[in-house]
Amino acid sequence: MYCHLLFDQDKSNDWNYDTVPQKGCNNRIMSALRARYLGGCSAINGTLIIRGAKADYDRIAALGNPGWSWED
Repeated sequence: MYCHLLFDQDKSNDWNYDTVPQKGCNNRIMSALRARYLGGCSAINGTLIIRGAKADYDRIAALGNPGWSWED
């Protein structure tokens, strides 16, 4: 469902909100996806995974937490 909102030109299922100009993004205005469904945005069920930096995991392992290094 989330990909549908991102790439479909039909925006009838979205409230079509935009952000204010974002200073950290060269003052660009971006789409703020807000689903127009029963249940609101929780109906989108968009899931993302973001993995941290290699150095962060290696630092955690070096503090005495085995199994937390990047290689683990």
